[in-house]
Amino acid sequence: MLAVVASVLALTGVVVALRADGYPAIDATTPRATRWFVDETNARAVLADGFSGQTLARLDVSAQPTGLSITQSASGAAVLDRASATVRTIDTAALFLGPPQSLSVITAPEAVVGIGQAGIVGFDPLQGRGLLLPVDGGQVPFELGAAADPDRTLVAPDGAVMTLAAGALHRITTTADDVLETALPNAEFTLVGASPLVFDTDRRRVRLGDGDWVAIPDDVPTSEIVLQEAGPNANCGWLGGDDQLWCVGDDGLVEDVQITGLGIDGADLLSIAGNAGVLVRSATSTIVRVDWRTASIIDP
Repeated sequence: MLAVVASVLALTGVVVALRADGYPAIDATTPRATRWFVDETNARAVLADGFSGQTLARLDVSAQPTGLSITQSASGAAVLDRASATVRTIDTAALFLGPPQSLSVITAPEAVVGIGQAGIVGFDPLQGRGLLLPVDGGQVPFELGAAADPDRTLVAPDGAVMTLAAGALHRITTTADDVLETALPNAEFTLVGASPLVFDTDRRRVRLGDGDWVAIPDDVPTSEIVLQEAGPNANCGWLGGDDQLWCVGDDGLVEDVQITGLGIDGADLLSIAGNAGVLVRSATSTIVRVDWRTASIIDP
């Protein structure tokens, strides 16, 4: 069985569940072992080790820290300065910040930003327009052609924008707008790697990528069901409600776990990687660690 560590890095209120699967704990270039945050008090970008919780690096940022955030993925990391509409890539090997580069779309309050293989992607859901900032410079615009839901828009690890607009799930790149699913007026989705995990609340069904729709048992109200936070590639994606956890694969339920006393509510946050699970209770601002394999709560 893999050794597992659940790490909660509260510098910016982000919860991360990390799996100890052989990556060196001090390898700053391994995004599954480390995480970047903004330290607003000291105007720094901070790299934290997900295994030990220790700080590995601090980079001074010459800007007002209240306007800063960080986007990161397996393809890299960057500091966003929405006030000046600029981004600065982080060299995760040499540990230094690159020069500011213009990314005008991020001035929109609802804009989402991510890093894919081709570069940094910014997308304004309400205007339906985006920009790709390639590694070699320049800007490549792209459009959705319709307003999207800011709360249901994510940038996938491959750089594609996934969004729900007018009841349809879109995958948008600089070259195409692919409609993956329609007739989803009340749906939620998250990402398992680059694959969408879609929860159709009206029909109580879930789908991972282009797999089959899987029915969810009707003993938990849909208002209490939450999807996992976006996470790495896996053979199934997690959701849960009340005391239940389900992991949905391409053709059915891979895991169906009941954990007495878990009590997931619709406003909570859920993150699972390997054996490790973290539930953040929104109502009480408390953190609960779980081991789904043993169906147990580590922090009762």
